[in-house]
Amino acid sequence: MIKLIIEDDEGKTTVVPLIRDEISIGRKEGNTIRLTERNISRQHARLCRGNGAVFIEDLQSYNGIRVNGNRISGRVAITEGDRVQIGDYVIGLKVEGAVKPAEDAATTELPRIDGDTERISSAERMAAMDTAIKPPRARLVCISANFAGREVPLDKPLMVLGRTDDNDVVINHRSISRHHCRLVEENSRYTIVDLQSANGVRVNGEEYGKVELRRGDQIDLGHVRLRFVGPGEDFVFERDATIYDTGDGGGPSRAVWIGLIAVALGAAAFFVWQYLDSRRGPDVGLTDSQEQAATSVHRQDKTQTELLAKIEQASTNEAWNEVISFCEKLDDSHRPQAGPRCENAPKELRWKKVFEDANGKAGELKTVAALELFNGIPAESVYATKRDESAAFKNAREQFLNQKVAEIASLVRRGACDDADKRAAEVRKLIADDKTAQAKADNCTPREAVSAASRPRVRRVVRKRPKPDASLSDQEPTPERPKEDPKAILETARRAYVAGHHAQAINAARRVLAIESGSQHALQILGASACYTNNVRLATSAYQRLNARLKLLLKNVCSRNGIELQ
Repeated sequence: MIKLIIEDDEGKTTVVPLIRDEISIGRKEGNTIRLTERNISRQHARLCRGNGAVFIEDLQSYNGIRVNGNRISGRVAITEGDRVQIGDYVIGLKVEGAVKPAEDAATTELPRIDGDTERISSAERMAAMDTAIKPPRARLVCISANFAGREVPLDKPLMVLGRTDDNDVVINHRSISRHHCRLVEENSRYTIVDLQSANGVRVNGEEYGKVELRRGDQIDLGHVRLRFVGPGEDFVFERDATIYDTGDGGGPSRAVWIGLIAVALGAAAFFVWQYLDSRRGPDVGLTDSQEQAATSVHRQDKTQTELLAKIEQASTNEAWNEVISFCEKLDDSHRPQAGPRCENAPKELRWKKVFEDANGKAGELKTVAALELFNGIPAESVYATKRDESAAFKNAREQFLNQKVAEIASLVRRGACDDADKRAAEVRKLIADDKTAQAKADNCTPREAVSAASRPRVRRVVRKRPKPDASLSDQEPTPERPKEDPKAILETARRAYVAGHHAQAINAARRVLAIESGSQHALQILGASACYTNNVRLATSAYQRLNARLKLLLKNVCSRNGIELQ
């Protein structure tokens, strides 16, 4: 049986058995699960079961759906342990036993999230009620000096631990990642999963990506050490705990021992020095002011080293304001060790704001504004990679391109070639690597040519007149109409092809062939332009009339455009 564990922003948890193959989630009445907060859309999401898997689908909601912190687009498979965020609600899956078909069960009433009811089987209702009777929960107890004695009860089936306030368990320490690990409980067995944290998850000294916890396990998350106390285990911190210093300078036990050892070594050194001094002549040592200066230099160097570590960690967390603040405290001798981080931090802070604004514009369907912001992020910024992987960026490109291609197609049908070229230029400005829009525009025939081609031909009857006797006429003979120069027309075709105006190149090449039917250069331009406009028939016709060498060149051009000539 599959259950939905739904938790609101106040920590209240509701268990809903998933007994249908498809359920709807939203604020509107009539949804299978109705969530009444204002940040929930009227029809927000759909959950489906099929082929042994569970899928969640975003129904174009305003605030979207996040799975494990990442906003999804469309339909995504989810499994037990995944964290699904819908508005102020967090939903998780829990699988118990075998999944039974919904149609075999009798129905009864079960309260909804907002007080409405839905019908489920009696067996499912009993299973849901079983969740009220739970065995004693496990807990985590901090045994490192920095948070000694703090306890974390594992009172939810799914809990996320991290440094920021949006986690179930917040441990505010610089060695803890924003979302560090996930704790999952199933049948009183607890599993810890690393969420790609910077410092990892170590259990009893071994690093794991995912491992089941047992009584007495010691868990290291950065510089914080926790002890896993199993359900029902008799563990009292004041009686059973051993405090550890995990290495970030906060442990009183280690500090005491280090202090005692330092005092002992200092005393021994003093007596040895006194003994040696009594047996030798006077010597010149450090003055008090020199010793103070040396101590001050040592302390300053230690502070600068700590600042370098903070700069590296803040850069990893993209906390650019912190990086800028730490960099201002670096002295000139340590600044080169920070590398480009200090120099790039103000720029990255700016691009982070641009990236967030672009995502916001994309979410509001303002595709042009979103693409302008996205395109402004330089390639050397870390947010260039984030942009290329962003679903919002990809969706904005697709929506803008589809709209412009539809407009170009409409203009091409009307013969408005200049306007079609303008639309293609708008696409190139925002999507430089696209060829679809320009290919559509290049396939346009001007309105005047279309009108002339569709005009009915009228046969005119011309009466023959007797030629006048030249000896009787003083008029000069009418000069013949000059013929078109095929070389000039061929040059026009070549320039149009180079400029990417393939429809004009085709028209000019045809005019050359009307004068010189075997012109190999005109056939080559005609075939290549036809491949760029996806006119396979015209390209094949030109290919068959070319010589062997030009055939090979044309075949390579067409192959790059996805057309194979035979």
